[in-house]
Amino acid sequence: GRMTPPRAEWCRYVAGSVQCDTHKERVRYTVQYFKTAPPEPDRAFDRSFGCFSYDYDEKSKEIKIHFKNVDQSGLGPLSSARVGARRDELQKMFAQIKTRHPEAQSVHGLSWLYAREEYRRLFPDAFNKSLVVHDEDDRYWGTSRWGQFFTSEGSIHSEIRTQFLKRLEQLSSTHPHLAFPIQTFVAHAPIKEFYTKYGIV
Repeated sequence: GRMTPPRAEWCRYVAGSVQCDTHKERVRYTVQYFKTAPPEPDRAFDRSFGCFSYDYDEKSKEIKIHFKNVDQSGLGPLSSARVGARRDELQKMFAQIKTRHPEAQSVHGLSWLYAREEYRRLFPDAFNKSLVVHDEDDRYWGTSRWGQFFTSEGSIHSEIRTQFLKRLEQLSSTHPHLAFPIQTFVAHAPIKEFYTKYGIV
């Protein structure tokens, strides 16, 4: 595909950076530039609904859903007390999707969170029945795998960390995903299942 041209802010930074003679000057320049640069726009802002957000792939007509804990209740984002809030977020998100992308055909999810019933209960049965372990990815980055190491408060989950370090001792070169205590799952379902689940007509 075509490369997106670099943003004007980046071009200005590079132009100033190449004028620096030493690494120390470049670090000083970079820090100062960062302090005065305009804030980065949140590209997903209008596609975020509380803990949920989405991307849309026009080519495949597929919605990709994402989860990020921004719940401030202190009760846990997936607790029984917060089920209503999460379902409300999903209902609003899919109402927007139906209006903005009426041609969308399917929904895709990828996360270790699908191992938890508290997360699965938010989604249609057809989506949950499609779950399979995601073992074909050679990219081991992002919260879809590494998020399991953090508690909902943002600290390290010591038990998961200990299990992971122990599993690394028998790391399989052909199945490295097995080092993770909680597996990452992938799910797919027709988008109509979500419209039905959240009462969107």
